Parts: sequence; structure tokens; C-alpha cells
Amino acid sequence: MEGGYGWIVVLATFVINAIVQGLIASSGILLNVLLDQFKHDGKAKIGWIPSLLGGLLLATGPLSSYLVERYSCRFVTMIGALVATCGCFISYFAKSVTQLILTYGIITGFGFGLMYLPQTIIVAEWFREKRSTATGVGLSGSGFGAFVIPPISQYILREYGWHSYFLAAAVAVLFCVFFGLLLVANPDLQVEKRNPASSRPVQFISWSLLKDTSFVMFCVSTGLFSGTYRVPFSFLPDYSVRQLQTSKSQAAYLLSYLGFASFLGRLLGGFVGDSFRHRRFLIILVFIMVSGLSVVGMGLSDNYMELALCSFGYGAASGGRVALNAIILADLFGLAALSQTFGLVCLVQGVSIFFGTPIAGWLADVFGDYRTAFVLFGTGMMACASVLTFIPLGRRATISGYSERKVSWSMRVFPFLILPFLLHSTIKLTTASETAADSATKAKPNIVYILADDMGWNDVSFHGYNEIPTPNIDALAKKGVIMNSYYAQYMCTPSRSALLTGKYPIRNGLQHYVLRMAEPRGLDPTQKILPQYLREQGYATHMIGKWHVGYYKRSMTPTSRGFDTFFGYYAGSSDYYNYTTTAGVPPEYVGFDLWDNLTPARQYIGQYATEVYTEKAVDRIDNHNYDKPLFLYLAHFAPHWANKYDSVQAPEKYIKRFPNIKNEGRRKYAATMAALDDSVGAVVQALQAKNVLDNTIIVFASDNGGAGAEQELLMGKPVTFASNWPLKGAKTSQWEGGVRVPCVVSSPLLEKQGYISNELYHITDWLPTFVQLAGGSVTDSEVDGKDIWKSLSQGLPSPRKEVLIQADPVWDEYAIRWNQFKLVVGSYAQNGNRIDQWYEPEGGLDVSLIIDTPGALICDQTAALGEKQRSPCDAAMSPCLFDVVTDPCELRNLAEERPDMVGFLYEKIREFNRTALPSDNLPLDPRAKAALNDFLIQPYLD
Repeated sequence: MEGGYGWIVVLATFVINAIVQGLIASSGILLNVLLDQFKHDGKAKIGWIPSLLGGLLLATGPLSSYLVERYSCRFVTMIGALVATCGCFISYFAKSVTQLILTYGIITGFGFGLMYLPQTIIVAEWFREKRSTATGVGLSGSGFGAFVIPPISQYILREYGWHSYFLAAAVAVLFCVFFGLLLVANPDLQVEKRNPASSRPVQFISWSLLKDTSFVMFCVSTGLFSGTYRVPFSFLPDYSVRQLQTSKSQAAYLLSYLGFASFLGRLLGGFVGDSFRHRRFLIILVFIMVSGLSVVGMGLSDNYMELALCSFGYGAASGGRVALNAIILADLFGLAALSQTFGLVCLVQGVSIFFGTPIAGWLADVFGDYRTAFVLFGTGMMACASVLTFIPLGRRATISGYSERKVSWSMRVFPFLILPFLLHSTIKLTTASETAADSATKAKPNIVYILADDMGWNDVSFHGYNEIPTPNIDALAKKGVIMNSYYAQYMCTPSRSALLTGKYPIRNGLQHYVLRMAEPRGLDPTQKILPQYLREQGYATHMIGKWHVGYYKRSMTPTSRGFDTFFGYYAGSSDYYNYTTTAGVPPEYVGFDLWDNLTPARQYIGQYATEVYTEKAVDRIDNHNYDKPLFLYLAHFAPHWANKYDSVQAPEKYIKRFPNIKNEGRRKYAATMAALDDSVGAVVQALQAKNVLDNTIIVFASDNGGAGAEQELLMGKPVTFASNWPLKGAKTSQWEGGVRVPCVVSSPLLEKQGYISNELYHITDWLPTFVQLAGGSVTDSEVDGKDIWKSLSQGLPSPRKEVLIQADPVWDEYAIRWNQFKLVVGSYAQNGNRIDQWYEPEGGLDVSLIIDTPGALICDQTAALGEKQRSPCDAAMSPCLFDVVTDPCELRNLAEERPDMVGFLYEKIREFNRTALPSDNLPLDPRAKAALNDFLIQPYLD
């Protein structure tokens, strides 16, 4: 009987193959998740899970063959589906890699193995003339499943975790029991089997086959092929994420491309096998050779597109080879012996897969990347085509023509021709192995981001003014990179939102002013922020200090936004000792604002905030398990002003360090900086003590320009005593003194260290940079920031060419920098006062304290020629244009000389402004009054 009910059988095998092979194809995505979860177990050990899953699928071939001959394809399929369902379900409760090896690798793999062989056997029994086509259609379910199921698996793993993934897998496999019922045997063949003349004893293994040289050749070839076959499925996602820095979603799509191509390849293999029956042997050789070349290409790929193309080629070619494998067996050794021959071949395949994936994982661990494994295994796969050509011509005469025999000789020598290429590639990769291994280690560095609050350009001694020595911060600068053209936003909330989102504040409606206490707005809780990205990459995320991006709902607070722990305060300012806010706040809103996660931390009243935050940071470092990478966001309050009545607060021990500073306000401010500098030193020392400094990146920066006594002109009291000299302006302004801030990145992971970078960087750049270093990725459409690690680490040009500094229609202020040019339009005034001058430190500039350091800023050389070389600027009246590379102090207005550039930058600002969200302060919410909230600054709308 040709066809008929046989096509129902084909449909059933299609679905069963789709589910089984789709789950096996998803093992690469699962492996990537498990590598994050069980990092200390290593790739080789975790690699046993997909290895056993795929290996037992085939290694149970002899047992499955024995059971099929003794019972039926339907019975064996249903039993296998029930076993696999149990394995998936038990895996839901697993707590270790060892348990998963047993439950998912062995039990589920064994069940899949019982299901695999009957699908091929029963289709071959139903068809003769269309055997290749029917087999190809049934097996194409494997490719279809590998195309459809991995993205679904990625979604489940991302949203619900790996435990839930196994539960979903159990439900899917259970459906195979129903489809197994449809695998009814061909009645014509059943009559033949019942004929005593054709009956033969059922053997577990037909040992006589092992004496057949041709069969041994076929098994050797199959072993070489199968040792590589599962490697791309298992390691492509992790290879893509960790070495090509793609997202996990992109990595999952690689398996979909591979699966879809496999689906097409199996259909193609079946069709071509029937249409060119006498050329089947040549066709399978070509499929094998292209498969091997594609795997080698994966190892040599430098970008996602190349990897995707190689994945597609491998899927199509390997799918075609799989479709013809059983057909070639039947051609060579007869249909009657197919269950025995196919069972033994499956055993060989399974044993090869057992060792192939762990060996590839071991090579990845040894060499620090997957490239070597892919090149070696791909070449081995090509060699299996050479082995097949040694099968005697007489045995393959019906499927082999004269032209193919000539090609066979080429196939035999091809591996030797590519041997020099292989050796060259291996030597090259081996030479780079130490660097690659270092890169693998660096893929998950610890990240410590220390943010100062309202610190001025002139308040760190590495910038060339030694009034306030900062030895610990200077030590970071000396060993790292001083970012002398680094921009933040002009005030606290805009900068912090930019840091956390990687986006300009206009994208979140937070560009105007700051969030006031009791104001019912903030950073949209649906907006994905930095700790959430890092948590996805396996990081422990901790925050200490100032939040200031909204708190009126609990969903807006740090522990609801990706931080595992939070110790700090929600509002924009706080007393350094009693942790309440009084400045600019009506008395009825004054409350306590220091939190240990969601618990008020009143026990710290009376202790100095900078020291408390430092103590907590050191504690986080000391007690962290470094099997998991650390992200610590230490957002210090210092040196921000404290309250309306005592604006600058510091313990006497710090104040006594600066007897030479005569101005009291500046002296106390220096004390707050000394406490901050000591904090930096304590953090570095704690990292050293834990022996993790070599794999840690430390960033120290200010959130905006310093706030000096000039702030009283605009905002009234309280004031502090920061200095941005020689830059123009200060906090709240769009001049360089308000937005160009001190920033240092320090790490042994930097390839180039101890230098000054004048490249353009922005606070939004840290999110994509940190996410990339963590092994993830974000696209330009998701953020405004750029990945600047390569630029910093190697001293290369910045990927950034422009920075939107401000677009605020409320204060009518706009500013942008593009290449070396900066345009400022508008300047906010209060009572006729503007912050648009050059302000010396309070108490005067002491020229004897100016020191020659590499980080010191050099202003426009033309200033030495006299005042007439300077061009006046009043941004409130007309646009001001500066070349801030040669004139960082904004002394010479170029607007009249370069009207073309003014117009160009104006248009850029208009483009940004068209997409800006509205931003303005809201009235204080009476529901936030202290008496209604236990005198706490806390979420008040939950």
C-alpha cells in the first residue's frame, strides 16, 4: 500500500519530531540560562545535559529497534513519550546541575530515544516509490520544531524561569502520546511478517552486521558526523551572546534560522532523493560537506549576520543529510534489515553525541571561546564524507553513477587539502587563547559605580587645583582613564534618569528641574533600567544612597526596579545626621527618609551619612558571593548641601584637615570631600581584600556641575561651596560648569591605562557599556547611549558625535554639542540673576595651589592675546556657539562667524524637541504629608 493512511502516519511523525527536536534544539538556550544560574559548574559539566539529551535520543537505537520488532512502532513511541514526560516533570523540582543531568539529560533523553527510531521505520514501511519524500516530510517536523519552539522556549525562560520551562516541556511531550496512537502499522507488511517463511528471530543486536566492512565504514562516517551534529544546537546561543555580544533573543533566533533551514533541507533531501535515485550517494556526500563547511564558518564568524548565514547553511545541509540517512541505509543493506541497521547506527550516533558536546564545551573552557571547537568539529564533519567514499562500489552501484565515483576521489583528499588551513586556524586561535580566556573572564566583571552629588570640576586635585587633595580618587585616575570631555545633565533628577535608562531625559519627561519631595511624578515604572538589564545577565544588584527619580508608588522604588537591595533615601536632599529634609519643604511635609530596603532605618540617626553609606558598601562587597558578578551603585549624598539651617555638614575630624582654607564654608565643603575621598579608598580596599579588584570596573563621577555660593542668586538658600573654575557656569546652567563633570573609570581590565581622554562621552553611555560587558546588548533604538568600552579601553575615538545637553521649553533653555561645537540657546534667570559667569572658589583663587597635572584643563589659547580676542555671549538674547575643544571655558562666541553651524545645530535641537515628552513640576500632593505617613518619606499612593 503506497500512501493512503501512510500520510496520516507521516503527519503524526511530523508533529512528534517537531516537539522532540524542538525541545532538543532549545537546549542551547536552556544551557545559556543554566550557565548563568550554575556558573561555578562550568561549560563542560553543564554541557552533559544537552549531550545526554541528544545522545540518548540515538544511543537507545538498539533497544528501540528490539522493542519495535518485538512489539510495534506505536507501542514504543507511546512508552517513550510517557517516560520523557516524567523526566521533564521531575526536572521542574531539580535544584542542581547533577539532578538535571539525571532527570532531563538521562530520563528525558531515554524517553526521546525510544520515540526517535519508530518515526523513521514506520514511514519507510508505508512507502516505496515515495519513500525519500515521505521520510523527508516526516523528519522535516524536526526542522519545523527547531524553528518554532526555541523562540517560545526563550520567552518562557526569560519570563518564568527554567523551572517553569520544564513544566511546559512536560505538557508538550504528553501530546506525543496521542499522536503515537496514530502510528498504525502497514497491514500489508503485517501480513508479510506473519508469514512463517519470512519470520526470523528477534535480536537485540545483529552481530553479523559488525563483520560487514561497508556497514562499519558507514558507522564510522556517521560517528564523525554525529559528534558535531548537536554542537551548534547546544552552543550557538551562548557563543552568540558571550562572544558576539548579541541579545539572548537574537541568539534564540539563530536556532530558529537553523531549524527553518533544517525543515527545508529535509524536504529538499526527500524530494531530491526520489527524483535522483541513482545519485543519492553523491547528494548525501554534498550535504555532509556543506554541513562541515558551515560549522567551520561559524567558528570564523565575526558578526551576527555571518553566524546567521552559517546557521542557515548548516540547518539546510544537515537536514538534507538526516532525511537521506535511513534511505541510504535501506539502499545499501535492504529494507528488511533497516530496523537492525538503523538501530546500530543510532547507537553509534548517540555515543558520538555523548562525547561531542562535552568535548566542545571543554575546548571552550580551555581556549576561552567557542571558535576552536567549531573549526575542529566542522573539519571532522567534512572528513566523514571522505570515509563514506571507501564503501565498495559494488555495494552502492544502484545509487552511484560514474560521475559520482570521480567526485568520490575529490572527497577523499579534500580533508587533507584543508589540513593546512585547519592547522593555521588552530595555531592562530591557540596563540590567542590566553587573550580569549581573559576576555571570557572579563565578560562578567564586577561593576562599582560611585556617584558624587553636586561635586565641582575644581574639587578633585587631579584636575590641577590642590586646595582639596583627593588622594584616593586621584589614585583611580592615575591607574585608569580621566574622561575630560564627559557630560552629565545640569541637575540631579535628569542625570540620574539618564544614567539608569541610557536615554536623554526628554524621553522620560524629566528634563525640567528636579523632582521635588511629595511631587506625584517620576521615572515611569514600566521603563526598563540598568539593574534590570544586569540582573538578566546574572548580576547581584545593590544600591546605596540617593534615589531621586520618584517614590510616590512602591513600584517606583529601587527594590521594585531591579535592585536586590536598597539602603538610602528616596528624595533629593537629606540632613547628614537626622535624615530629614527641610530645605524648600513646607514643615507639614518634613519626614524621616532613610531606608533599609522597605524598612525605616532609624537606628542610624546621629551617624554621619557618608560614613554610613561607606560602611554599607563595604559590607555588600565583603559578604557577596563572587560566583555571581556584582553591580554596586553607590550614590553618595556628598558633597550636596544638607539643610536650610546648616547647609554644609561634616565631622570635626575632617574639618581639621584643612586649616589653611580660611573661608569657613569652603573649609567645611572640603571636609565633605575628604569624607567622600576616604569612602572611595575604603571601597577599593574592600575589593582588594576580597581579591576581586582585578575583575572589577570602578567609575567615579559627579551627577552635575558643582553648586557654589552663586546658587543663592538663583535658588536662594541653602548654598554649598563647590567650585567649577575655570569652567563657565555651575549647577542648574547649561554652560560647561553645569554639565561637564569630573569622571574617572579605573580597572585592570582596561587595555590602556593611565591616560587622559578628551573624547566625547555622556552619562547615558554607561547603560549600554555595562550591559555589553555583562554579556547582553541593547540597540541604538532602545537607548541614546553608546557602548564606549572599546573606546576607553583601547584609547580609540568615541562612537558618540553629539550630546543633547538640554531641551526645556519651561525655562526656554536648549543646548547641544556636536563634534567640537556647542550651541547654547536661552539662559534661565531668577530676579534678573543668571548663572553665566566664571566663579572662583569661595575665599578666592590661590594660584600657589595650581599644580601641573595631566588632567588640568587648558582654556582658549587666544585668551592670552587679550580681551579683544574674546567674543561676548548673552544666550538669553541670541544663540551662543563655542568650539569647546579649543575653548572649553567658553570664552569666544563663534555665532557670528559660523551662522551655518548655528543653523545646523538649531535644526538638530528642533528634531529632538519634536519627540520630547512634556516636563514640568506638579503641585505638592497633600496625601504625602508627614502626619499621614507616620512622619516618613515613603510611597503614599499604595
